[in-house]
Amino acid sequence: MTDVLLIYPPVSYTADFQQIKDDLILDYPPLGFLYIASALVEKGFKVKVIDTVKLIDLKKTISFIKKEKPKVIGLSALTSNIRGAYQLAVEIKKNFGKEIQIGLGGHHLSSDPEVIKRFPVFDFGVTGEGEITFTKLVEEIIREKKKVKGLFIGETPRDLDKLPLPARYLVDLRLYKDLWANNLITSRGCPYHCLFCSRPAVSKLCRFRSPKLIVEEMFAIKKVTGKNQFVFLDDTINLNRNHLLKLCRAIIESGLKPSWSAQARLNLIDKELVMQMAKAGCNKLMFGVESGNSRIRNKIIHKEITDTQIKKGFALCRRYKIEPDAFLMLGFPTESKKEMEDTVNFGQKYQPNMIGVHLTLPLPGSLLWEELVNKDPQFKKVIDNYIKGELGEGFRNNWPKYIPKGLSLEDLTSARNQAQRRFYLRPSYVFYRLKKDFTSLYNLKKDTIEALSLIRFGRSHWGN
Repeated sequence: MTDVLLIYPPVSYTADFQQIKDDLILDYPPLGFLYIASALVEKGFKVKVIDTVKLIDLKKTISFIKKEKPKVIGLSALTSNIRGAYQLAVEIKKNFGKEIQIGLGGHHLSSDPEVIKRFPVFDFGVTGEGEITFTKLVEEIIREKKKVKGLFIGETPRDLDKLPLPARYLVDLRLYKDLWANNLITSRGCPYHCLFCSRPAVSKLCRFRSPKLIVEEMFAIKKVTGKNQFVFLDDTINLNRNHLLKLCRAIIESGLKPSWSAQARLNLIDKELVMQMAKAGCNKLMFGVESGNSRIRNKIIHKEITDTQIKKGFALCRRYKIEPDAFLMLGFPTESKKEMEDTVNFGQKYQPNMIGVHLTLPLPGSLLWEELVNKDPQFKKVIDNYIKGELGEGFRNNWPKYIPKGLSLEDLTSARNQAQRRFYLRPSYVFYRLKKDFTSLYNLKKDTIEALSLIRFGRSHWGN
């Protein structure tokens, strides 16, 4: 028997696997859930975790629940998989009635807390970070035999070093790609307010973990997986320069000699920082540039990154053999066709290692969402229509895109395809990939499929 079952549901239990794969990152374990699981285990509860990558069949999930007989089921959902969470909650109530209490957490609830009122199939919800508050509610339900209802504001852990390490032993790490199974964080929180981002709805408070404990965790992960490659899932690895320098020194002095990647900001990059990251094993940095046009990037998105910082940042990375990847988006308020062309040509102009180009989705909790709802309060109905399946079963293909005045969805799609073709089909890039793929049949096959998709459809096969 299990006290608490934590389930990270798919985008939809009636979508095909390719849609689920395109709409959710399935390459690494659900770190947030594993932190909550370890907090529960520390209090003496028996916990099990089901992740999308392991079980996406609704009937089999219900059968598993019948076998485990949990008293509490916790569901976590982004906006992309809130439909899957709803579908599962409906089936749980249909099969178990009031025997099992269902709690909802995750980004979507933090951005849209009234969802549990509109869909009372969820018994209670916890906004923000859940380690402290969700664990207290579980104690009330299981040990005090209480029925918990309503919305609870998650208490934010101030000292991340006091949290037990994620319970990675509750998931089968072999199901994930080698690199991505070794995921961890050095910090939580983001002080920026980019127009499209819903992250501030969860927590704006920035906190940092002890470099010593981070390195100890890296050793522990390597011991389990046998891999010395890591990915840091921080919103911004270089948010606190001094903290990152201390972490790099701790990694270097440890003798671990790992390779690792992370997300970073170009306006916070400098020579000493890049040099120390390279010495500590960093081989890839992913930068959210968002737009190739300076006005859109800074006046509209509020990214606070200049063209000069992009050029210098990429050059520094290349100098110290760190691959700079760039995330780009198309479709922002007031964006013109001419300004979009700057994003289309971005890859050729700045020559990052890779680019990802996406159409802008207005997400609940973002400034862009608030702007649209203020203009038309009826726009809020998009959420409930999506949850009910009225928009279709996939997220990225069915959730409304932001289309600037004077442009069409066809204009945005065409621009995205052009950006990818121009970047990935350059002779220099094709030669570069062939050299990298020479020793890997898997990578050669993958890149061949990618090239054919770009030539035939003008878009990435892997969901860009």
